[in-house]
Amino acid sequence: MSVTTTTSGTLRARSFDPLIILWVVLAAALIFLVVNPLYQLVHTSLEEADTGNFTLLNYLAAHSKPRYLTAMWNSVRLGFCVTALCLVIVGLASALLGRDFMLHRERQ
Repeated sequence: MSVTTTTSGTLRARSFDPLIILWVVLAAALIFLVVNPLYQLVHTSLEEADTGNFTLLNYLAAHSKPRYLTAMWNSVRLGFCVTALCLVIVGLASALLGRDFMLHRERQ
């Protein structure tokens, strides 16, 4: 337990919060399930298959084929369109809810 000083100058023991353990476990799970696979993906993509040496030739090979470039640009376009559609929908929803909230305020 750590000790804290109150405004009156007396010392008080800070109680242990069990939620700290939950947050630490959740952070560890997040690192293990998200950050570790992304690291492994990038690390593996930057090494040569035979020797394990650092190389960018994997990216050069993947981005030099027209079929892969077409697929990549289709994915980028789709992501852009979905993002734009979501922003429009959220903008309309917030405008409608904002107007609805304004009407409720005027009645009171």
